[in-house]
Amino acid sequence: LLPGFRLVGSHGPEEAWQEQVPRPQLWSLEAPELHIATLGLWRGGTQIDLVSVRFGLRSIQSRDGRMLLNSHLLEVMGVNRHESHSLGSVALSMEQLRNDVAILKQLGVNFVRGAHYSQDQRFLDLCDETGILVWEETLSWQPSLQLLNNPLFMEQQMCALEETMNASLSHPSVIMWGFLNEGEAEVLAARPAYAALAGYAHAHDPTRLVTWGSRRKMQDVTLDLADVISFNDYPGWYDASVDAIPNVWGQYAEWA
Repeated sequence: LLPGFRLVGSHGPEEAWQEQVPRPQLWSLEAPELHIATLGLWRGGTQIDLVSVRFGLRSIQSRDGRMLLNSHLLEVMGVNRHESHSLGSVALSMEQLRNDVAILKQLGVNFVRGAHYSQDQRFLDLCDETGILVWEETLSWQPSLQLLNNPLFMEQQMCALEETMNASLSHPSVIMWGFLNEGEAEVLAARPAYAALAGYAHAHDPTRLVTWGSRRKMQDVTLDLADVISFNDYPGWYDASVDAIPNVWGQYAEWA
């Protein structure tokens, strides 16, 4: 065995056990400490496979109307980010990804929403390294009530959520799972779709929060299913004028 390795016997196609992280350090915005787990597979004394996974140790909670990172009050300030570039379309180079993260840090944000699809794992790696929190969501934009009640659509959504969660499970920067962006969620018939996806996310990853971008806002009848309530609003663009922004935020604050 290599130094630091511990032998675990296998009794079938799958084996599960727990390990204690030596000299554990919390991952935080100020100090994004990362650890590496390495797993080797041996057969007859010969190593036949080796894989390493980087991860971070942190907790995220939603309690009493507040978010807590490592039990400390968390205030997020951030932006939406699309995976696109004028020089390369949606296939970004590592240099372009690094530049995006550098821009985020220059802006002084600590949070980014990956709108509106599963994120490039390289981008999440950079967020892990630099201490930027991420909301990752599956691809779905303004699904109608007809789609929300379509078994095939919901099967695809569940599959996309499962694959996204499996791919990004070890990224400490990812603190929220999202789905069904701007869905037709002001009618009770939409609740089963949101409840199914929220239930899956909570059951398979209780270490993260669940949210979605709501365009129905205060009329949304699914908000109680979320850990974090998120409204998509566009004052200064097409929802309201720029000078109406304080009033818009005031309405939300009064409602909350």
